[in-house]
Amino acid sequence: MISTHQATFHIPGLPPEAANIDIVPDLHNISLLSISKLCDAGCIATFDSNRVIITHNNTIIWTGDKNPTTTL
Repeated sequence: MISTHQATFHIPGLPPEAANIDIVPDLHNISLLSISKLCDAGCIATFDSNRVIITHNNTIIWTGDKNPTTTL
């Protein structure tokens, strides 16, 4: 899969250096988020068996749930 262009991800509290994203049309309606890019920008990613919580400056800016059909 190839990224065809870039965009800006608008999430309140997201550091600007983590807001630039690559668009990959072959993913259709699925998005990938770079944990490395978020952490490099000062965010903290906390995972448990069911979800992830992304914080920045002690504020939750993003949460995500594990897809129940994922076996990886």
